[in-house]
Amino acid sequence: QAGAALSKAQLVPGNLFEFRSDDMNNRASLLLHAEATLHQALRQNQLELFYLPQINTDTQQLESMEALIRWHHPQQGYILPQQFLPGSEQSGFIGAIGIYVIEQALRQYRHWINQGLQIPCICINLYQSQLDMDLADVLMEKCQKYALHHQQVCLEFSESNFKNISQEQRDVLHRLQDLQFNLCIDDFGRSLNSLSFLVECSVQVMKIDPQLVTQALNSADAEGLLKGFVSFCESQQIRLVAEGVESEKDYEYLRGLNITHMQGYLFSRPLPARDVADYLRQL
Repeated sequence: QAGAALSKAQLVPGNLFEFRSDDMNNRASLLLHAEATLHQALRQNQLELFYLPQINTDTQQLESMEALIRWHHPQQGYILPQQFLPGSEQSGFIGAIGIYVIEQALRQYRHWINQGLQIPCICINLYQSQLDMDLADVLMEKCQKYALHHQQVCLEFSESNFKNISQEQRDVLHRLQDLQFNLCIDDFGRSLNSLSFLVECSVQVMKIDPQLVTQALNSADAEGLLKGFVSFCESQQIRLVAEGVESEKDYEYLRGLNITHMQGYLFSRPLPARDVADYLRQL
């Protein structure tokens, strides 16, 4: 079928993409439409950042704020990132969105610091496709622009990003590490794709996938695996964070495993930037 599409395309002069099936044509059309719509959303400031607190439960103090993007669609309301970012990664538009998130998150972080708010670190989520040679330069430029130390910025990558990571992308991560940006593996325990990377490049933070915690509550084998992660992180001085904590039962269970850093609805929902100061005053 691919050969048939190629032969047909070669008969037509000029630049042409010929898809073999209606399904392929429909998917391509949807991607193009979504990208055009996101271009418009970016120009019209429809993309908005919310911030999820991470708490040190030993001190009940804020450890960091994680920037989470939302699309404030004029007709559909707030659209979650999993509904539009994967398509952006396929189309290549994720790079522009990533630069926007870095700019907005660091600018807001500087504003909070100027207000006197005690926020030790800002966390930014990145996709594997954003691991190009320009990423470190962009981060350094924005940190200089907003007078931030690299150690105040934590870059989060989902564990699934490490499944097919290239050597060039590994080199980018090594450079970020050398520049003293904090690195975090998100959703740890979902697939264990990141274990080989841990051997060659240290990370400062690992976030446990909530599903693993749920399994550990009901399975001795899963609990043994989770306890092994705790011991490993303690031995490597990696901060282990439980995400998606929603109940007192989960809280007490995690505390019993000596997991003290947590985030989730038990502590706060993602906050618009304007509500962060009030939240911190209530801690």
